[in-house]
Amino acid sequence: MRLLLLLLFLCMTQLLYGHGSHGSGIMAGVTHPILGIDHLLAIFAMALYAKINHRDNAWYIAFSFVGAMVVGGLLGIKANPFPLEETVIKGSVVLYGLLLALRFKVPLKVYAFIGLVIGLFHGHAHGVEMPDSTEVYQYVPGFALGAIIVCAFGEFVGRHMSANEVIRARVIGGLIVAGGIWQFLA
Repeated sequence: MRLLLLLLFLCMTQLLYGHGSHGSGIMAGVTHPILGIDHLLAIFAMALYAKINHRDNAWYIAFSFVGAMVVGGLLGIKANPFPLEETVIKGSVVLYGLLLALRFKVPLKVYAFIGLVIGLFHGHAHGVEMPDSTEVYQYVPGFALGAIIVCAFGEFVGRHMSANEVIRARVIGGLIVAGGIWQFLA
């Protein structure tokens, strides 16, 4: 049932997909990580993996990722994209999906560092795509909140997976890898 809800959520998000932000003010920020399928899949997979593999430290990892996003977002406002920015973002979907699918164990500090680097790229992309119709003081907290919502969903799914649901985690990881590859091909 939970896997079905996850798939429904991902399909609904794809129907609403349009890269960039929607609306203005804080909602422009909130919608970017939720409606951008590349951001959604990477952040969800990052949080799910963190909860499954680093149980009590999952929120430490998530907030490190979101903190790096905020820094990256502030650097990205009125700037050009980093070299290979979209490649890193799409690659992060594949990376996090592979970590889930293959049940690869990454030590906490290494995983947090990877999240910091990837979060910086995700945030920078958010900053670069900030609409002219909004202000920094609204947009940046908005995309941080949107990312926290996605993290909370990943943490929720991970918290409700028992130790014997390894197959479900692998299937979800495989679907995320497929979504990442699809992003590269799109």
